Amino acid sequence: MVFNTVMLDTRDQYLVSEGVVAAANTIYPGQLISFTSGSVILHATAADAAIMVAFAIENDLIGRDLDTPYVAGETCYFAIPQRGARWAAFLENAGNVAKWAELEANGIGELQARTTGQTVAYADEAVNNTGGGTGPNSSMRIRVRAA
Repeated sequence: MVFNTVMLDTRDQYLVSEGVVAAANTIYPGQLISFTSGSVILHATAADAAIMVAFAIENDLIGRDLDTPYVAGETCYFAIPQRGARWAAFLENAGNVAKWAELEANGIGELQARTTGQTVAYADEAVNNTGGGTGPNSSMRIRVRAA
């Protein structure tokens, strides 16, 4: 599926904010993020049991699309979705999930099939990325709904 925006519902379904990307981080719109020392970083805990769901969104104010990453020191725009809100996330390399599968953080800003962590989202479509995708870390875009 081709996406031209990360947020797939109207803006009233999300809390939108911004933060500065921490050093040594590259964050693509759609990746899960966390916060540390006032900075935005990729969510780095696989199968996290307690995660505040937030994801980077594209900076369309200056003409960037969802394939343009934020780099260290840039202002990163992000969204916190309401339950059921949809976004274009990333399914990890080698991931294969059915529609409505429970998804959790994989530790590098992407989603994976749920094992023991908190359910972050539900797959809004079946996606097979066993061959590797074109996203960061060979991930693939997947349409999801916030848990």
